[in-house]
Amino acid sequence: MWELRSPNPIINLRVLANRNFAVGTILATVIGIISYSPLTLLPLFLQNLMGYTAIQSGIAQSPRGIGALLAMPLVGLLTSKIDSRKLIIVGILLCAVSGFRMSNINLEVARSSFVLANFIQGLGLALTFVPLATTAMGLLPRDQMGNAAGLFNLMRNLGGSIGISLVTTMVARGAQAHQAYLVTHLTPLDAPYLSGLQAMQTTLEQRVTPAQAQAMAPGAIYNALLQQSNLLAFVDDFRWLALLCLLSIPVVLFLRRVGSSKNIAVH
Repeated sequence: MWELRSPNPIINLRVLANRNFAVGTILATVIGIISYSPLTLLPLFLQNLMGYTAIQSGIAQSPRGIGALLAMPLVGLLTSKIDSRKLIIVGILLCAVSGFRMSNINLEVARSSFVLANFIQGLGLALTFVPLATTAMGLLPRDQMGNAAGLFNLMRNLGGSIGISLVTTMVARGAQAHQAYLVTHLTPLDAPYLSGLQAMQTTLEQRVTPAQAQAMAPGAIYNALLQQSNLLAFVDDFRWLALLCLLSIPVVLFLRRVGSSKNIAVH
């Protein structure tokens, strides 16, 4: 409120009166959530559930950077020839495809399974960032560019912070919810549980005494239950991110077309 009342504000929020910039800033916040959240979720999944080291999980995510690196020169060429709104929509759709692919994970997934999903996400983010900044600030006067760019980047980074907080909270709570649901199938009246318990005891008896196997089998099954609960929580998060991508596409249609691109400072 103080910034809106001051004649010379530190951050001029009046630039949000421009429709393109207001819509673009909303999309930048959403893109921040979409881009930073997988960077948090995937290492957590790989290291906590798959037993990857930090270096191995980093290598598994490297195709994302390769996809963005390869797409950047292409984006520079296409921005001046194709309506930037179309590039934004294609980029968001690619991010949605990547999210849905990541939601098909299980505890036996290979590292190569993440290569294509991360590569597609890198392409999608590269196709989204620059055209979005150009379109959001393309109709602003030049004297407002610096202020607008700072606000635009602030909201994108704030969106990333919000996204990281949301997905980590959703994983923790989702794991508890799935555990509460799955545990209802682990009762003495459940035939698959009894057969699984017997199979686990038989397997353990190859290494320990029958008495020890009988005591250890329920613990081993409970450990598997915790792993599956956490897995389903990660699957839910990736699907929500993909859905968020699809829901943000109609917002792009509120952007006005920008005829010529300007020098926009996006970091």
